[in-house]
Amino acid sequence: MRWDGAALAYVIDKITEIGGLPAPDWANRTMVRVPAAGLGLLALLEAQTGHEWVLTLRFYSLGKKFRLDDLVRSLNLFPFAESSPPVPSDLPRVDLENHGGIQEITVTVHTLADVQTAGFNAFLAALLGVDPAGKPAGSWSDAKKRLDELVKKTKKKRGS
Repeated sequence: MRWDGAALAYVIDKITEIGGLPAPDWANRTMVRVPAAGLGLLALLEAQTGHEWVLTLRFYSLGKKFRLDDLVRSLNLFPFAESSPPVPSDLPRVDLENHGGIQEITVTVHTLADVQTAGFNAFLAALLGVDPAGKPAGSWSDAKKRLDELVKKTKKKRGS
């Protein structure tokens, strides 16, 4: 395994901090699942851990809360080929599919730095319906405004 296990630990810890969900299921050696009891879904997160170079985080959400272009902008993940050193993967960093009334959001990562960002934390908060401090959130438009503000801050820090 060449992806950073701290990335998975960080995501699980953030979800657990918010609370109210069943404990993660670590029983399968190639997938960690966070059940979504009470959210009307089978799982909130399925983390596919079997790939040597990348960790695939597959999140599920009811309704159509997210737009792909907003997620790509707010998560601000560069293609793996631009990593230093380059990661041998051509998988998209962020993807979104709509399956009826369920959205499947896939985020593919390699290091802790990919998820330990304000943009990723805001995504998790919007996914779980809380603000980044763990309090119940307002509307999706409120969460989107927060995401947009975080994108602007991130761009200023990166000089874009």
